[in-house]
Amino acid sequence: MDAIQQTLMDVVGGCSHLALLGPTAVQIAGGVLRAKTVRLADTTRMWNEEPTEQSQADTDYWAELLHEEGLEMKQAYQEFLRTSQSVLLGNAPST
Repeated sequence: MDAIQQTLMDVVGGCSHLALLGPTAVQIAGGVLRAKTVRLADTTRMWNEEPTEQSQADTDYWAELLHEEGLEMKQAYQEFLRTSQSVLLGNAPST
């Protein structure tokens, strides 16, 4: 989990230095992806800060939360790709 946390923090840190240029639809999709990535990184960090001795209920809670947030980030990534591809191919309004 430490490696995953570090990788997510690296991604979030790198994204904080980027400005997404382009049509509004792409900027919105990119913003959603960035927010979902930050949320997953924060949750991973909080989980790693929990005491090493956790009840099974605590472990299950964190596992479910990380799984759900990971899926949300994946969906946001896929939507960003779809939106970007659509704009690049001229299939979507560029506003």
